[in-house]
Parts: sequence; C-alpha cells; structure tokens
Amino acid sequence: MVRHAQSTDNETTEHVKFDTRNVPNDWLTDVEVVSKLNQLILDLEHSENNQLEIDNKYDELVNVIHDEMNSKLDKRKVYCADGISNKRRKMKKPWWNDNLTVLWNEVCAAERIWRKNPNRNERKSARHVFVKTRKTFDKNCQQAKRQYWYRSQEELCAVQNGNPREFWKKIGRIGVGNERQKNIPMEVLHDDDSICTDTDVVLNKWKISFDNLLNCKDKDNLPNESITNNISDDFLDCEITIDEVLNVLIKAKNGKAPGIDLIPIELYRNDILLYVLHNLFNKCFKFGKIPSMWSKGIITPIPKCSTADIRDPLSYRGITLAPCSYKLFCSILNNRLVSWLETKNILHDEQNGFRGGRSTIDHLSTLTSIIETRKLRKLSTFAVFVDFKKAYDTVNRNLLFNDLNDLGISKHFLCVIKAIYSQVECAIKLNGHMTEWFSVNLGLKQGCVLSPILFNIFINSLVTNIKALDIGIDIDGEKELYFVKSYPDWAEVQTTLVIDKSESESRLKANIG
Repeated sequence: MVRHAQSTDNETTEHVKFDTRNVPNDWLTDVEVVSKLNQLILDLEHSENNQLEIDNKYDELVNVIHDEMNSKLDKRKVYCADGISNKRRKMKKPWWNDNLTVLWNEVCAAERIWRKNPNRNERKSARHVFVKTRKTFDKNCQQAKRQYWYRSQEELCAVQNGNPREFWKKIGRIGVGNERQKNIPMEVLHDDDSICTDTDVVLNKWKISFDNLLNCKDKDNLPNESITNNISDDFLDCEITIDEVLNVLIKAKNGKAPGIDLIPIELYRNDILLYVLHNLFNKCFKFGKIPSMWSKGIITPIPKCSTADIRDPLSYRGITLAPCSYKLFCSILNNRLVSWLETKNILHDEQNGFRGGRSTIDHLSTLTSIIETRKLRKLSTFAVFVDFKKAYDTVNRNLLFNDLNDLGISKHFLCVIKAIYSQVECAIKLNGHMTEWFSVNLGLKQGCVLSPILFNIFINSLVTNIKALDIGIDIDGEKELYFVKSYPDWAEVQTTLVIDKSESESRLKANIG
C-alpha cells in the first residue's frame, strides 16, 4: 500500500509504501485504539440522517487505521521523479546469466582488437576470432532464452490453479506486460505537435482527455426523475446482518490496490472492525447515503498496446481504484440483488455473462455445434455478433434507474443504488501526481462489484426485442438460436429491426464494421 506526499517544486513525489502482507498480531489491540473504535460504533448507532455526520464518522475510522498503520506496519520511502523510476534500470534480460556476461566481455574484447589493429593481416585473423567468439555468444544466448521460456512455462503451469495471484504476477513479468511497467512520460503533444513537459499542463491535458472520454455527450439525456413506486421487499430492504459483512470480508481478495482512503482489504480483517463496518453499512443502507470518499475514484492509466503514442492520454486504458470498504458494501448489495433476480427469474436465460454457474462458453459450444451440424446437411448459417461501443462507459443512468423501477426493485433499495451514483468523481494518478477532480455523469462505475449485474439488467430488453421477432433456427420445434438465420439477407434485416431499436431505447451505440 502506498501513501503519497508531493514536493513543493512539483518535480518529485515521495511514496510511503506499507507492507500489508503480514499484519502483526497486535493490530488494533491497544486500549486507546479499541476505545476509539467502540466509541465510533456507539456514535454510528445513534447518528442522524446527515451526510456531514456520515462523512465525519468515516473520516474518524480512516484516521484511526492510518495512525495504526504508521505505528504497527513496516514501511519504506520511495522517491520518484517525473517519468523516471527511482529503481535502478535493469539492463540485463531475465534470461541473462553470468556465463553470458563472460562471453559478452570476450566478444567486446575481440571486437576492440579487430578494429584497432593497424596490421592488415593481423586484422583479418582478429576478425575471424571476433566472428567465432560472437557465434559462440549468440549460440549460448539462444540456449539461455530457450531454458528461460521452458522454466517460465513450468512455473506458470505450477501456479495456474493453486495461486492465481502469483500466476498473473508472472504473466506481468514477461512479454508485453513487462514493457508496460515503465513509468508514463510526463509530457504531452500540443495540437501543433510540439512537446510540452510542464507538469501542470500535462496533468490538465490528462484530465480534459479523460473527462471528455467518460462524459460522452448524450443529446437525449433524460432528467433524473424521483422514485415514484412505493414497493417494499423484505429480502432487499432488511437490515444488513453481521454474517453478510463477514461473508464478503472472507471472500474479498488480498493484494488489491486500495482507493483514495489508502486502506487495503487485509487491514479490515479484524474483530472490532467487523462491527464498525457492520454499523457503518447499516447506517448507509438505512439513510440512503454513503461517505463522500466512496464517490471518488482514482484512475490509474495502463498502456493499451506497445505501438500507441505514449504521450497521448487516450493511448491508455483507465483502471479506476475504489475504496475497499465501498467494495465490501457493494458486494452485500450485489449478493442481494443477484439472489432477488435469480429467484424471480427476471433476467433472460440467454444472458450468461457475469452470472454464477454460467459461462458464455456454453453459447459458443451451442453455436459451434449448430454450425457443424448444418454444414453436414449442406446448409449455410449466418450469425450476427454485436459489440456495443464503450458499453459500460455510456450507460444512461437515468434509463438504468427506470429499468430497475420497472422490474419492481423496492423503493428503498433503489434509493441506495442512486446514492452510489449521485456524485461520482474521478482523478488521474500519474507518476505520483494527481489531476484535479472531475465529475462523471454517465456510465457504470469501474471497479464496482454492482456494475456487471446492473449492465445485465440494462441490456435485458435487447433479448426481449430479439425474441419478439420470432426469427431464428428451430431446435426440437422451438426457437432456441436467435440472431442466426439460414440466408444472408437476414443480417441487414436484423440490424435494422433490432439493433436500431435497442440503440434508441438504451442510448448504446453498436460498433459497425
């Protein structure tokens, strides 16, 4: 876990990195700390429906944990200049070894003797020695590379199932992933292709680029209507139990980057914090208000590919980091919402993405089987695959709330979901520097556990529109395969009738071509 302190000259940043892999046994056990947390629990139990009070109580919790981190956890300072890591550059490749170093020194020595020898005959002989030495080096190089890749394959196979985290760490250390670990240059291009290295200008350019990306103009944006239904549901609206909090805490994965509060999930696994979170979550759920800190996301840029212009902010994919306590709260809401949807069989059976016990591989297997069977019968099959442009980022939230309302979601539960999206703000973290905060008024929240199921709800009407056409391939007398037809003109027909209608209803745009 990392905490940042920016220097006054705006050229370097100081990182305080905490070791959260081994939380000490005396974590949050001091009498004074326990007293503060117990008082916080009492304050939460008797707090009023007030945003400022919820913010203050959450700030108190964060401060207590931060103080404990500073006194109990191992930490080290890391300094980073703009676009330059403080770590020593590793010139050697991962497959390099001591033998190659010796051989390379011999190559360099042989080359110097060859090039600097004034005698023509001796130079010819020296060149022969150099070529022979270089061939020996190249042969050993290739052998070392092969051995390295064999070892890497064996290591990946060994941790593939037992340790997913270590598996992806190893993936990140090889190939393109290793190249992406370099710091992002603190420079951008102006419209006239001139390069600017001023930190303030660079940060502002990043902010504007992501602001425009995440706030696409919606000409038909609907007003934020108040919730009119008075539906209540005992399952959705009941008080959050201590078992629900414990369950999401146990299932939460370690080693994940924290959000703006800088508190990783490992530090919440404590008996007294369990009760603090329980009271905090119930207060948020009861009043339909969340700590303002939960509405803020820190965007970490990741290069899309090695061929993109590294000075262009849009050449990076933004990964949004949210507070771990917020993720736990949303996990509880997600568990309830998923269970409610599955019990009432609301989502179409055709939706397999992001649903427990299902996989899109089932659809691919079915499609492959149908195509192969029809090929044996000399029948052609035409399928249409639809990819919505920036699907998550362009979801109209007011349309989503209307869909939730139409499904019969309880008024109270819907109010809580709307609170999560009431004041979403983001900032980009670039080499330790932070841009200014900007509002994000469109799309689902990245890094939020609720987003996948909310997206499923949002596109559920697409399946309804497709099935309403009653066109497809019959399997055992029933329409089992939609969006597939036995003649080519169907592609144009379905695009006109279904995709255009779905785009109009959802404001999503399909990628064409």
